[in-house]
Parts: sequence; structure tokens; C-alpha cells
Amino acid sequence: LFTRTRVLRVEDEGEGYRVQTSRGPIASRCVINATESHTASLHPHYGEFIHPVQTQAAFGEGGPEGMKPHIGLSGKHGFFGRHGTGVMAGSDASRVPLEKAGSNNPSRFITKFLMGELHRHFGRSRVRVTHEWSGTPGFTTDGFPVVGLLDGKGQYVIGGMCGSGTAVSFNGARHVVQRILEMDDREDDYPACYFAPTRLIDPANHSWPEVEE
Repeated sequence: LFTRTRVLRVEDEGEGYRVQTSRGPIASRCVINATESHTASLHPHYGEFIHPVQTQAAFGEGGPEGMKPHIGLSGKHGFFGRHGTGVMAGSDASRVPLEKAGSNNPSRFITKFLMGELHRHFGRSRVRVTHEWSGTPGFTTDGFPVVGLLDGKGQYVIGGMCGSGTAVSFNGARHVVQRILEMDDREDDYPACYFAPTRLIDPANHSWPEVEE
């Protein structure tokens, strides 16, 4: 959709959909839900198959000399890694209610805590923080991406990519577009047995993959 145009709800009209937004309705034959943590709030009848979490990260120039490139530490209190001439540190993911999706709640205290943990694990050093981020990315219950048909008709979902597939999320878009255009002869990057929403929404009736013995 357009910048600063929030989707309020998606209405099924039989032959298509009406997407109600903050700037008016949009009629569509198909709908692709690719709004991460906001997706579940649009479809509460499916439950929290994608849930928002509050996270925060910071990048600073400098850092411990003994910290090797791209090698860091992850744990309950955060993640750490060296990138170029600086280091990155991020907080853990605290789950928040669906209505908090899209809300930022940055805390300078968290940044200071993360830098303290960085020094505790890798040694003391000077770090000049230059960038800070805060947001509510979306995670699935099992931690894996969810890609495929959502309602059995014309609504699709691409989500749960945070930390488990962000770099290849464009493949999710290709998968969905191929399904919409009925290009079923193309290579499938997201087989339904592994990635379809039914594994989270209705696991008892999901077509699970065959187990190799």
C-alpha cells in the first residue's frame, strides 16, 4: 500500500476483497498480508499465529579488539557481533499484545545495559554509539517463516521472517506471486507442508511432510 496508509481490516466480499485503510477502501482480487506483526491483528479469528515482540538494537564504532568479525554471542539478555569497524548489540524479544504492533518504545537504558554486557563478555573498550533502532518485528510460535494461502481463497501471508529468513524473504514474495498467477510449474521455495499457515492455525488438519526413516 501507500506510505502512512494503515490497513484497518480486510473484508471478504465473495469474489474478492475490500481492504479498509486509513485513507479509504481498496477493492482487490487477492490480498497479500506482508505486514509482519500487524498481520495477526487484522485476522484475530486465526489467533496469534504471528505475534509482535519489542526489540531494540544499537551500533557503535570501536569495541573490544578481541571480538572477531561476524562472530558474537547470543543469549537471554541480547546478541552481540562485530561488523566492520564497529559492533552491534541487540536486546532479547519481549512479547507484547497485538495492539502494540508497530509501536516503538526505545529505551536508552537498554542500550547502556547491552554495552555493559558487551564489555562483560568481550572485555572493556571504547564504543561510540552512532545508531539505535527499536521496533516490533513479528515471530511465529515455532520460530519459522509462514508463507502461503491464508484463507483457502485469495488471501496470502508472508511473515515470521524476523531472524529466521529475512535475507531470503523475497523468495516468499516470488512464491506467492507464482501461486496467484497460477504458475504451478515453477520451483517452489516454500512447500505448503513446511510453511503453510495451517501448520500454526489448524495443525490437526495440516498436511505434514512424510517422515523419512
